[in-house]
Amino acid sequence: MEIALIPHGQISNVLPKVLEHLNTSVKWARGRITLDDLVLFLVSGRNQLWVIFDTDTLAVYGQIVTEMVQYPQKKMLVIQYCAAQTGTMEQIDTKVHETMHRFAKDMGCNGIEFVGRSGWSRQAKQNGYEVESVKYQKFFEEAQK
Repeated sequence: MEIALIPHGQISNVLPKVLEHLNTSVKWARGRITLDDLVLFLVSGRNQLWVIFDTDTLAVYGQIVTEMVQYPQKKMLVIQYCAAQTGTMEQIDTKVHETMHRFAKDMGCNGIEFVGRSGWSRQAKQNGYEVESVKYQKFFEEAQK
């Protein structure tokens, strides 16, 4: 398994191969974003698309969407969306974190941040992240419509 940043000019060629995983990210966003929004962010260059794939078959197993966020005092690489076939992240976890770390440093970022389910805390700690908080949420039915 490998992870690769898709060059901006190649996004439209890769989209059909990652739509399933992008749709999973949209589902987990619970109404905060649509697939159209996500695709617009990717093709406009606002976000970066990373693809997890098998080097022998080129089959796509997942995707990560990142964004560089400039705060008043720091620039951070933010992992916004991540979805993959079951078991994929366990196989490539260290490589993903090493790749994100290298990319963030190359882009002049001061660090990396993401919000994830509490089950990621062990892997996050193993890769040098401090677990400061886990985001919990409650949605009201009427707000989802």
